[in-house]
Amino acid sequence: MKKKKYIIISSVVLIIFFAWYFLPSVILFTVPFLESKGESSGVWLKNSLISCGPRSIKPVIRCLKSASPFARNYGYLPYVLAEFGDKAKKELEIEIGKEKNHMARANLIYALQVAFDNFKYFHIWLDDAFNDRVSTLTLDFAKYRFSEKFKDVPEMLIGDKVNKEFIEWWNSRRKSTPT
Repeated sequence: MKKKKYIIISSVVLIIFFAWYFLPSVILFTVPFLESKGESSGVWLKNSLISCGPRSIKPVIRCLKSASPFARNYGYLPYVLAEFGDKAKKELEIEIGKEKNHMARANLIYALQVAFDNFKYFHIWLDDAFNDRVSTLTLDFAKYRFSEKFKDVPEMLIGDKVNKEFIEWWNSRRKSTPT
């Protein structure tokens, strides 16, 4: 009887540990179901992931690779990373360096800009958009970030194409822009 009690207790402890460990992934799994709930669901998502602590970093980065941070509720994910500071920034930069999928990489670069005001990898996203590897529509979100940070920004897009003047401006600017 005593052995059975220890097995039950061990099983319960193991289940609780796994539930605790995988909670960020479970929370992220609920995002598509939150879409119709409005802004309050995005805030709930952000706060829930932050309350899980730094173990949320990797699941959030994985989610950002496949889900657009430009979509409602997913737009709160960069703010989760911001909460965890340099550790999240470093992991995000590592993933940007490893990512081969152009759109996933654009998502991660945007998250880096939003979370850490870091434009270090923007030239990669810009090059992908210029060469039609990612939609220039994603740059509409970057325009807002740039207008907040820089005052002398030339028009980023002309129609649905990247403005060459903007590319020249950015290439000269990025060497002197702190990240």
